Amino acid sequence: MYNTTPLNFAINQENNEEVIKYLLANGANPRLALVDIIEAGNNNALNLLMKVAPSITVDEVFPQVMAMGMRRFFQAVQNKDLSAIKDFI
Repeated sequence: MYNTTPLNFAINQENNEEVIKYLLANGANPRLALVDIIEAGNNNALNLLMKVAPSITVDEVFPQVMAMGMRRFFQAVQNKDLSAIKDFI
C-alpha cells in the first residue's frame, strides 16, 4: 500500500482539487506524494498533482517515470510476463 502521506491519500481517493490545494497550502509536501504516485503507476494521480502543485514540473517527473518504467520492463522480462512486455511495445 502506498498512501504514505495525507496528500497522497487524498489524491488517490480522487478528492477534488480544492482538497488537494488545501493540503498544499497547509504544508503538505508534494514531493513525498510524488514518489508513491510514480511507484504506484497512478497516471491520474500524477496528472492531478502536477495540475495543482505548481512546484512539480515535467522536467522533475519525467526522469523518475522513465526509471520506474524501465524497472517494470526488466522485471517483466525477468518474469517472462509476455502480457506485461507487450504493454511496453
